[in-house]
Amino acid sequence: MERLNQWLGLVANFGVVIGIVFLAYEMRLNTDSMKSSTAAQSMAAWNEIVLAAATNPDLIAEQIAANREGIRLDAGGLQISYFAGSMLKSTEFNYLEHARGNLEQEQWDAYVYAQRWFMTYNTFLLHAWRMQRYTFASSFREFMDDLIRDICSKQECPEGGRPEDWTELST
Repeated sequence: MERLNQWLGLVANFGVVIGIVFLAYEMRLNTDSMKSSTAAQSMAAWNEIVLAAATNPDLIAEQIAANREGIRLDAGGLQISYFAGSMLKSTEFNYLEHARGNLEQEQWDAYVYAQRWFMTYNTFLLHAWRMQRYTFASSFREFMDDLIRDICSKQECPEGGRPEDWTELST
């Protein structure tokens, strides 16, 4: 009888080990699924922003004007400010998801490249960032300020476009 109890205990322990292995496997699948969902969500948000610009001639005209003159305080300027804010919030989402490990490095690198390109050729984003930067997470502000410093070190930035010029906005 004791021998039977030992065998039953061994089988029960083996069952526990198999259960733990299965649980670890399921957790891994769940993590992979969450990463995939994050990547899809990121891409959908970015595509929505780009599509909004590509299909709206008025928004494109406002982008061109804002690149020349900065963001005006009128309806068109507000439209471009919301557009830029949406683009920046999308970048913040991806930054935070990458920091959490939910966005692969390769995808994050491509996203940073795209953001750098947009900010290099669309100076209205620099103005929008200056106006809206305190509505973002502090770690993301630091990341973006460093990105902008790097962009400005390689090209001429608009007046007031460098983070060093923003002392009047500090809180």
